[in-house]
Amino acid sequence: MGLPIFPKDIFSIPSLKSLSLSDNQIKVIPKEIGMLTALFQLRLNGNQLSSLPSEMGNLTNLQTLWVQNNKFVDVPSEIQTLTGLTALSISGNKFSYLPSFFCDMTSLKDLHLWLSFNQLKKLPQAIGQLAGLIRLNVENNQISSLPPQIGQLTTLRELWANDNAITQIPPVIGLLVELREVRLSNNSLSNLPNEVCQLGELKQLRISNNQIRALPNNFHLLTSLTELSLSGNPITALPVNIGIFTELKNLDLESNQLKTLPAAIGQLTKLQTLHLQSNNLHDLPNSIRKLKNLEELCLHDNQLESLPSGLWTLNNLKTISLENNQLRRIPPEIAGMAYLSRLQVAYNQLTSLPTNIGLLPALSRLNLEGNQLSLLSPAIGMLTLLEALKVDFNMIQILPPEIGNLRNLEDLSICNNQVKTLPPELFKLTKLRRLAISNNSLNSISGEISLLTGLQSLVTTGNRIRILPPSLGLLTNLTELYLHDNSLTHFPEEVGTMYSLKTITLNNNKLKEISAGFMRVTSLTSMQLADNKIQIVPTWMWKVSKLSSLNLDGNPLSSPPERILE
Repeated sequence: MGLPIFPKDIFSIPSLKSLSLSDNQIKVIPKEIGMLTALFQLRLNGNQLSSLPSEMGNLTNLQTLWVQNNKFVDVPSEIQTLTGLTALSISGNKFSYLPSFFCDMTSLKDLHLWLSFNQLKKLPQAIGQLAGLIRLNVENNQISSLPPQIGQLTTLRELWANDNAITQIPPVIGLLVELREVRLSNNSLSNLPNEVCQLGELKQLRISNNQIRALPNNFHLLTSLTELSLSGNPITALPVNIGIFTELKNLDLESNQLKTLPAAIGQLTKLQTLHLQSNNLHDLPNSIRKLKNLEELCLHDNQLESLPSGLWTLNNLKTISLENNQLRRIPPEIAGMAYLSRLQVAYNQLTSLPTNIGLLPALSRLNLEGNQLSLLSPAIGMLTLLEALKVDFNMIQILPPEIGNLRNLEDLSICNNQVKTLPPELFKLTKLRRLAISNNSLNSISGEISLLTGLQSLVTTGNRIRILPPSLGLLTNLTELYLHDNSLTHFPEEVGTMYSLKTITLNNNKLKEISAGFMRVTSLTSMQLADNKIQIVPTWMWKVSKLSSLNLDGNPLSSPPERILE
């Protein structure tokens, strides 16, 4: 809960220079705070403050004041006396305006000002008087425009105004030649003024999720850019000279309306991340092979039928996301990607995997769901660092024994296939935390399931399982067990040793009674038994003290449970 009151013993330390009482429940700052005249840093964020004492004015050495995430509805007037401040954060309160005195604090130098997460509708014209401002953060307010006087903040290096309602940027922004970062995402901008292109030192520009259709004519002058985010705008084409931005390391073009990429994109040789997901791309230029420093490439949700062969020579790639395209094959050249750790090719049209898929030594996550795979290559067993494997919604009938070599696997999902049995080698995966085998053709679960001692979630719904092994009770770390839509007629009493179990679903089976073993599962919070053949609810059910959700719909109960009658 944190401290409810300010600890007054602190006032006996007059030499104190730094004090942090963040994230408590303090409502009042005692006037004795004025005794701590040596303070240069005071952090009171995350409390319940609604005012500050006038004695705060005695803290003439204070340079940093954090009072964000409190209960202020007005900017405390006491702040105007703190002329030594260089960093002030009053974010996350309920200010709807800035008082006039705020902009009269002209003696402030090198000021970093955080005003985000308030209810500001505008900035005062006098904001231009804060000539020493270096960082201005007004994110998550209700600001519809920036005053022209912002052009007087000639020392400003960072302007963060994401998540407002800004419709246009004043041309005077071009005067802020020291700007390094501009963040204007999630506003209502339809264009950028050409004067933005005068910001020769600009390194980061984020203008995602606006209504911008085209970039200014002189945009190519921003050659210092290292990060450019244009995602979520109705941009249909990139400038043909995009290759001039040779310093770019991060380029985000997600959710635009791009149909093609200019060949010049291959000149962005310093790129490390390239996000192109959710566009209308049908192909990629061969020049993409030149992006040798690329580590993350996101291409999911496009219309790609094939990929240029040069893409598979990008040996520094760690993540490739290709979901929801129309790819029919992965070429064997992929084996050269020594650092690839995440390969996402779900929901394509793959019918097979390359035979050398096992030669990806760093692969930790592989998503193949939603393809047309009828078998899983034995080579998959060579991916010894694999932690997550998803092959849901394919046509797989048999899992290869080599799957038992994936000793680091934690998450295995093979739902919606045609698997009839699980290979015994699978039960060697002692690090497995989640096993999902729903909607297959399983008739039973092997007693060797008990060897998966680390299992926390077991999902076996929608099969033909009639009986469960008693050894299931040895899964003492299991918290979730989903068995609905099977043909179970009995549940083993050994369930009573599953001490961690919180949720179990047994809907739509053929159970006639509730196993007495559940009486000992004191951790159980949710038990779903709908649509079975249960006639009696045993009285011991009410001893399962943590049970908060019990569903018995669709059972032929002979009478209501006794506890309900009471």
